[in-house]
Amino acid sequence: MRLLIDTCNVLHRTGILPPDLAGVDERGLAALIAQSRYASNHVLLVCDGTSGRGRRSKSTNREANVHFRYAGPRLSADELILQLVKASSAPRSLLVVSSDRAIGVQAKRRKCRIMDADSFLSQLAHDAESRPASRQTMKPPTHEALPQDEVEDWLKHFDLEDEHDQSS
Repeated sequence: MRLLIDTCNVLHRTGILPPDLAGVDERGLAALIAQSRYASNHVLLVCDGTSGRGRRSKSTNREANVHFRYAGPRLSADELILQLVKASSAPRSLLVVSSDRAIGVQAKRRKCRIMDADSFLSQLAHDAESRPASRQTMKPPTHEALPQDEVEDWLKHFDLEDEHDQSS
């Protein structure tokens, strides 16, 4: 089975993961998946925007089956997911994880399996709870500063270059 995950949709759910796992970012979600019942499945985390290193990137070796696909500047992650579902040559082998109605309708039409974000997170939480040793090896999410070139890209994107230059 292959998983196609609406990453933003999953990450913005609250009250499902236990406090010590809550607040994970994209990489933290990949780590949770790699330690779950889905560890041996091919997983594609579809994200909005760009990764800063190109439109596709792979997780660390620990998450070898988990890949990221960024929608880029012209598409939303939802639009990309809809395209991927439509283009799938084996939709019955896809598990689409999203609570978005439009994605659910398209996935159902193509005979994909569908799971809402809350159910998926509940499964990840259950898997993490049943493996206490693996929980200790997970690192808490870090909030590192963005590299200067990424900061400049964001400032350009939102036309804030002049304000940033004046404050420096």
